[in-house]
Amino acid sequence: MQCNLSQSTVGRNKSAQFRQQPHAAPLPEPRKALFRPTTRLSTAACLGIAVLMILPALSLTAAELHIGGATVSITPEQPVALSGQMHARIARTVESPVTATALALESREGDKVLDQTIMVSCDLVAIREGIQDKVRERIQARIPDFDGSKLVMNATHTHTAPVMREDTYELPAEGIMQPKEYVKFLADRVADAAVQAWQSRRAGSVGWGLGHAIVAQNRRSTYANGTAQMYGATNKADFRGIEGRLPRHRRLRRSRRRSAVLLG
Repeated sequence: MQCNLSQSTVGRNKSAQFRQQPHAAPLPEPRKALFRPTTRLSTAACLGIAVLMILPALSLTAAELHIGGATVSITPEQPVALSGQMHARIARTVESPVTATALALESREGDKVLDQTIMVSCDLVAIREGIQDKVRERIQARIPDFDGSKLVMNATHTHTAPVMREDTYELPAEGIMQPKEYVKFLADRVADAAVQAWQSRRAGSVGWGLGHAIVAQNRRSTYANGTAQMYGATNKADFRGIEGRLPRHRRLRRSRRRSAVLLG
């Protein structure tokens, strides 16, 4: 039997062979030799396409990234009401300062700016309505080469940062910084951080890392018998502490300028 027979011809010959010799072993399947030249042509075509795709890429150059960073305190010097609970709390001393950290990024191709942004992370419960617009207004005249609409703010959602809304709590009229006063103070400080970050940018690179973070399970009081309770009393004799512990590892996403300074 020839190996270049079509499938239908092979099928008729096999049937005839089985009728003549019913006890003989069936014939082996023919090799599909007719498909080999087609495979070689497909491989050659794919290689040609790959070369055509690679050649233009060889002439491309990567954009250069410019990075800047700054951190400022957004902690008021006056007593202030704190966000995050269902009742008003007045902080008169500072246990740890709240801060705003700005990261400026700009990609360039030669002298051409491709894109830019300033990201600001604030130790606040949230970024309330209008605050981001106030910061954008403040930075526009100070850094005219930056598109103010590309400033982005986010909050770490701490429950021990100043109140920013007038109608959230019933607050004393005197003796504390009022929410509207803090909003103005906050916008000025965040604008300072954004401007400092933008003006300090230099050529750099971005890398990433992944680790395991142990996150505290806050608001749960633990007791000597091994139990824990949400908002549990802390003035009991068997109180042992707040559940959770400090993180041993952190997820890393750091920017590095060419001066080898880690920005955060």
